[in-house]
Amino acid sequence: MSFRRELNEYDLLKVFATLLVVIGHVTIRYNATSHPTIDTSIPQAITQLIYLFHMPLFMALSGAIYKIGENKYNQFSTFLANKVLRLIVPYFFVGCFFLVPSIWLFQDWNGEEVLKQYENLFLGKDCRHLWYLLALFEIFVAHYFFTKWCKISYVVLLFSSIIVSTIYSYCLDFDLFSVNMAVRYYPYFIVGVILCKKKYSPRALIKYALSAGLIAVILKLNHYVSIDILLSVVWPIPIIAFFIVTASLIVKKYKFEGLGLRTMLEYCFPIYLFHVPIIYVFDKVVPFVNLPVTILLTIIVSVIISIIIAIIIRLLHGKYLIGEK
Repeated sequence: MSFRRELNEYDLLKVFATLLVVIGHVTIRYNATSHPTIDTSIPQAITQLIYLFHMPLFMALSGAIYKIGENKYNQFSTFLANKVLRLIVPYFFVGCFFLVPSIWLFQDWNGEEVLKQYENLFLGKDCRHLWYLLALFEIFVAHYFFTKWCKISYVVLLFSSIIVSTIYSYCLDFDLFSVNMAVRYYPYFIVGVILCKKKYSPRALIKYALSAGLIAVILKLNHYVSIDILLSVVWPIPIIAFFIVTASLIVKKYKFEGLGLRTMLEYCFPIYLFHVPIIYVFDKVVPFVNLPVTILLTIIVSVIISIIIAIIIRLLHGKYLIGEK
């Protein structure tokens, strides 16, 4: 009988964050510009709420999971090879054979436009949701260098990365290879590392909620661009901490052993990889019914078909193409 470990707070949050990404990528398509004849205020509100924190949370989870298993990588060559197989191979596989063809179908591109999109993909520009893979790869390499070779403390790294992210956002516009996204999201990766496996009481929830609320008020009242950028970098941090503490408290009180949850956890990465191309194709070939039905159906279909694609790839012994061993 094989041993199944108990699900932890990071498992719950991984499933939660994956669903948020799918929902956000569906609802963002319904706005006053794309659908001027219908009321899209609710999907727009959902999109704005999700986009406040969902990718910072994703990046923090990557940092926490890295921290849990960091002792596996004592040699940089082993570490680098693992991250290339885990992130770069799926980036090009999904980008070349799923993302660009689906956008081609959705937007009715000509040959020149298709070649331009492939060029952007190889340059890490306008690569849709796949920016996360490139940025995370760069963050992994940078973090390994900073912590294992330079021995920089996490606290110094956090404050330094916040400052660099603020300056970069204010002064620079270099978007090749998604470097801008790596710089923007590195602070949240470090937050995940710092918060990993810490012990928290319910009072911590109040502290983080109040911190997030205070930053939101300052953002609303402030009129200086540089301060706005700084606060926009800092704001997701207490929100991330709030979710991590909440999940850890829930896991302590309740046991999660449902097959559906474990299935979702097993397929979180494939769902992230494939859901956007599926959304593009779905929008193109399935007629619009009404807003709630279409949104819900798109979410369900994109999750289910992503899982089916992953199963087929595994059966064809192509697990390495989606970052699996």
